[in-house]
Amino acid sequence: MRRFVPRGVSTLSLADCNSNYTSSGQIVVTSDNQVISHKHISATLAPGINTNGHSGVKIDDVIVVERGKYPGIYVNGGSNISITHADIVNAGVPASGAAPSANMSNISCLSSSGLTVSNVRLTTGSSGIYLQSCPNNNLSYVEVHDQRGPFPRGQAVQWNASGPGSLVNFSDELAPTITSIRAPHQPFDFSPNSLWIFA
Repeated sequence: MRRFVPRGVSTLSLADCNSNYTSSGQIVVTSDNQVISHKHISATLAPGINTNGHSGVKIDDVIVVERGKYPGIYVNGGSNISITHADIVNAGVPASGAAPSANMSNISCLSSSGLTVSNVRLTTGSSGIYLQSCPNNNLSYVEVHDQRGPFPRGQAVQWNASGPGSLVNFSDELAPTITSIRAPHQPFDFSPNSLWIFA
């Protein structure tokens, strides 16, 4: 799998990324079809980005550093949200051990259908992506590092009542096997580097 590199950046240097991005605090979406692009977001008291029930939101080419006990990106209601070319770090975790909260996933989706996530790097969340009642999701080119839990989190991706969905072309730094994927009570078909979830 190709490692994540933000658009327009030839190397993976965060310093280079910072100089090419507009700094921002937390962003709360205010309208359907809103585009959030080319931002370096730092948040502590709320999710870095909250889609706030809106549909058709496009999040592209962003860096999100979450320092609080919240998800980096919170997809909350609405439908057909896309997250592409994103680097999401939860910096609110201790140097080792579990995260202080199970709600610190890099991307958290609640009650939103048609989520698309592609070309993302997810680091030190409680889970990389947590989906609750988010059917018809398509996840691809997902690079996950050092997911911390605590239980019941700790997976690269966790589906909860969120089929059908798919995860294609992914890597998980700590556990590059099917054991790092959790899809309770849902049948799935696994082939090398692909995972399909069926309702």
